[in-house]
Amino acid sequence: MTGSIPQTITKLKNLKMLRLSWTNLSGPVPEFLSQLNELTFLDLSFNQFSGEIPANLGKLTKLDALHLDRNRLTGPIPDSFGRFTGSVPDMYLSHNQLTGSIPKSLGNMGFGRIDLSRNKLTGDASMLFNLNGSTQTIDLSRNMLEFDLSKVEFPKSLISLDLNHNQIFGSIPKQITELHGLQFLNVSYNQLCGEIPNTWNLTFRPEAFDESSYIHNRCLCGLPLSIKCTFGISSIVVMVHAKRTTSAIQHGITSTESDQLAELRVNLNSEIMKQNNLERQLVQDRELCKKKMEEERRAPQLESKQHEEKMITLQATLKALQDNQQGLTSRDKEVMPAHSRISARDRLRPRGAMSEEATRQPLNNS
Repeated sequence: MTGSIPQTITKLKNLKMLRLSWTNLSGPVPEFLSQLNELTFLDLSFNQFSGEIPANLGKLTKLDALHLDRNRLTGPIPDSFGRFTGSVPDMYLSHNQLTGSIPKSLGNMGFGRIDLSRNKLTGDASMLFNLNGSTQTIDLSRNMLEFDLSKVEFPKSLISLDLNHNQIFGSIPKQITELHGLQFLNVSYNQLCGEIPNTWNLTFRPEAFDESSYIHNRCLCGLPLSIKCTFGISSIVVMVHAKRTTSAIQHGITSTESDQLAELRVNLNSEIMKQNNLERQLVQDRELCKKKMEEERRAPQLESKQHEEKMITLQATLKALQDNQQGLTSRDKEVMPAHSRISARDRLRPRGAMSEEATRQPLNNS
């Protein structure tokens, strides 16, 4: 079977079950399907349907199950899916390309089973958890959901909860230990912190709550993880959300423990301040070190340049002195009288001695 669903199907006014899964049907999900008022089961899974989900499917008041999973659907989840006026259907929208946030109206429905996994949904999903609801299965895995799990109240009817691969923060509520029907739990690959509540009494299937259910979180500790909690009294949960660091202290402790936790919180804040100051000091020291290293690197070049400048100055001074000396010598030769010019040999003769020429001259007889 290929192509799209023909509109002639609306002539089947009493049709209660329509299953067209595992075919090659494509195109948008037809809006005219909302005309099948008696429909209780609609399964279009494992096909090639694309486009947005028709909002008017929320008009099917007798629908008990809606399977649109494993298609190529895009866009948001219709807000009308939170306003079913008749029975509340089990809803399977997984393995699509749905985007946006989950409509808050879905929190009013109390779906028995809801699977929104493997989409691109963002924002809050806490509205799907209702303490007094009858939800049995919730699968929100592999989205980009972000909410505080510690503020969630789980329905006591919960059997399976899968939240892996999201951005969920906070701590795991101790209330989860009261869910005696819980058979599967996976909160791995999130931003959770704090001590893992003891869930060993919840099921006869040990593998349902092994280490893989909790790995790759921000700072979860305690069994079944190998990471030990540093605080034995209760856990102080440090959460990072929207670049704001806050501290959340789990409740249900004695007054003595409360005092001790208060002291721990003060010490923690003090240590955080010290760490911030230390980080600032390290930045300053690093910049100063870089500056000194640059100066040391340039020092030989500066010294060499200064030495070169000194040599040039000395050479210029020496040349000037030589030029001055030569000038003085030339002037002395020009100014000296002829009669004062005596040979070097005469200058060296002792005083009173006569030169050889003088002795040879005859004496005049007067």
